[in-house]
This record gives sequence, C-alpha cells and structure tokens, in this order.
Amino acid sequence: MITNADITIYNQKSNPVTKLTEYVRTQIRNVHWYTDQKTSVDQSGVHSADIYKIRVPEESVTDRKFLDHSEWKQSEDTDGYWTIQNDDLVVRGLVDDDIRQASDLLNKYPYVARVNSFSDNRRGNNPHFRIGGVS
Repeated sequence: MITNADITIYNQKSNPVTKLTEYVRTQIRNVHWYTDQKTSVDQSGVHSADIYKIRVPEESVTDRKFLDHSEWKQSEDTDGYWTIQNDDLVVRGLVDDDIRQASDLLNKYPYVARVNSFSDNRRGNNPHFRIGGVS
C-alpha cells in the first residue's frame, strides 16, 4: 500500500465516574489518506463536505494493540490499546493536543475527519483498517 500521511486518532471513552466523554490519543505513521470533496444542492442552498478515506496498514501501529470497538467500550484500562468507532476524530498529522471536546480539534486543524464508517480488513494480501469520515 502506498502511504502518504501520518494521523492522530482520538478515541472516545466514557469516564464511569464523571460520566463525561474523554479522548484517548494515538499517533499512527504511514497511512494512506484520501480526500474527496462532495457538493449537493437542495432548497436551502449548496452544501459541501470533505469525505475522507483512510487506510491504516496493520504494521503501522506498533506501540499499541487494536481492540474491537465493543471491547474498547467495556474495557476499564485502555492504556496500550486503540480502536476505531463512529464519532472518533482523526487529524491528518501527528499532534499532541489533549482535548476535552471535538471542537478543540475542529477549530484548530484544517483536516479533521469525524469517523462515520470503518472496517477491519486484516485478512488477505493487504491487511489494513479502513476508516471513512466527513469534515
């Protein structure tokens, strides 16, 4: 797979004590990032959004183990793990921000995808994770 970017994914995790959403950051090098701009017209006007397709080769994440999103939600300790789930945030580039809410990233970086689809494609000749998102 041809890689052209690095990313930082922010996985959501509900804090059982405070009941607030927290974000766990994972930096991943050497992924494939593709952006397609889509437009539509309706009675309220013209609408535009960036559609992101991100492919993460299995070997690109070496310092953390992948947990299925259902396991992630049940796990009390997420240190050393990462996942992909809807509404997670993916920033193009390696960033170190600790965030409290999505707008902390959306207002700061030009390329931020909100995950709306994903699949585990680690079977076959080209094992990877596929992430779909919108701006």
